[in-house]
Amino acid sequence: MGTGSLCPSESLDNIRASSYFSQNQPWYANTSHQENTSISQFTPSQTAEAVEKLHTLSQLLHIIREDLTDLQERLQYLTGVHQRLMDLSIEQYDPLDVESIHDSFAYIASKTNTLRRWVVNYTERTGIRINLFFNLATQSDSRTNLEIARLSSKIAVSTRRDSSSMITCASLHVYWGLLTRKF
Repeated sequence: MGTGSLCPSESLDNIRASSYFSQNQPWYANTSHQENTSISQFTPSQTAEAVEKLHTLSQLLHIIREDLTDLQERLQYLTGVHQRLMDLSIEQYDPLDVESIHDSFAYIASKTNTLRRWVVNYTERTGIRINLFFNLATQSDSRTNLEIARLSSKIAVSTRRDSSSMITCASLHVYWGLLTRKF
């Protein structure tokens, strides 16, 4: 499934996946402050915006994961081609050059595996964060529903009292009417 580029960083403004490859630090390191912000204090519009950004991030991570999987398969293919070429022409190449090429393929494959593990990890963490937002929204809705139920109960009690008062007034009115009526 790849998109043709390993790091489509132009699809997100704040995240630069390419910085991971140019520097030896995680490309998501700049988001640690954002992760520590208390999301329970978000307004509904902020929550909606955050969930949308998380979904965009999740899509990007899925694309990167698939690109890394494609890269792993290409590396396996190239390693196999290199091995067959070396088997066919064992005496034509310097053994140090052959070993250097093999080591380069092994290093790239190792880096690709490491990057893929990190992408899978952060895909899962993004999913957990999305679930947290949904759970907090559900809790807020539950609190709102409990408050509505409490107020409805108060209204019902007041209505019952009012109804009892009206029945008492009606009864007194009927009784008074009977007393004042002449037969």
